[in-house]
Amino acid sequence: MDLDFTSKSLLVMPLLSSVQRVPPNKPTRFTNRPSHGAFDLSRIIIGERGTGEGAANWIVNDLEIDGRSQLSQKDLPGALFSGLRGVATGRGSTELKLSGFDTVERESELALIVTYVGSHPEGAAFIGAALGSRPPQRPTVVAFSTATEIPPTTTTTISLRVENAPFQVTRIVIEDPGKPDSAANWIVNDIRVNDRSQFGQGGDLPGDVFSVNMIDSFLSIETCPAGALIEFIVTYIGFDTDTMFNGRLEGTVVRDDLDTPPPDLQVLVRVNGKSSGSVIGTCDWRPPATSDSAP
Repeated sequence: MDLDFTSKSLLVMPLLSSVQRVPPNKPTRFTNRPSHGAFDLSRIIIGERGTGEGAANWIVNDLEIDGRSQLSQKDLPGALFSGLRGVATGRGSTELKLSGFDTVERESELALIVTYVGSHPEGAAFIGAALGSRPPQRPTVVAFSTATEIPPTTTTTISLRVENAPFQVTRIVIEDPGKPDSAANWIVNDIRVNDRSQFGQGGDLPGDVFSVNMIDSFLSIETCPAGALIEFIVTYIGFDTDTMFNGRLEGTVVRDDLDTPPPDLQVLVRVNGKSSGSVIGTCDWRPPATSDSAP
């Protein structure tokens, strides 16, 4: 296989045949597990060399992670996975890059199911590889609710005081689990950290900006030191007589060593200056990779 090992961020997981030849027209399963750390899949490559047979002589029937299929369309031509050259299209080439798949967690099983459809009556050996990178760390999540109902068209200030550790917010979500599109029922008048507005300019934002369906947030929030006060000034514009505000913060607990699990965040919630209880922010933390080598 023509693989480029020069990038330190590239991880390679071999998918090799345990038999000398895979018989023709028989779906065969090849598996591996990332024993050193989690793995985000970006490409599958079928080797062109060493077997006398090219990638075009294979059909990729399916790709599974822990038994869950990752392909909405199955039985793909092997030519799509033919190493760095891809599929020739005139003077250029086409490469199939993968995204949106489940993360292959440490010791999870990655399985590639292929069928040999070449001309050799005894079949051929299979040499393949999965290429990927280390996934990002999971965020600490602070889910909160006003616990009291908010009347329509009333501007309300919801305050969160981060008690025990600095916190860098990377995403803000407005979400009522029982009501789809609930973010659209709110106007976000302002977001403040220690009384400093985090909006680039004055003006209200539609709650849709903070919907769970948004791929990413464009809003940059300054790092909140321990004891910081995060304030949401919001107005309910929905049709219910009154409703609760449900939201969550996602981000990183600031600490010297990011390879250690973050502490739980202790957060006090107040609505219009009155206590609304406390919440604990937690992180479903991934242990770091035990080696920089391939999984």
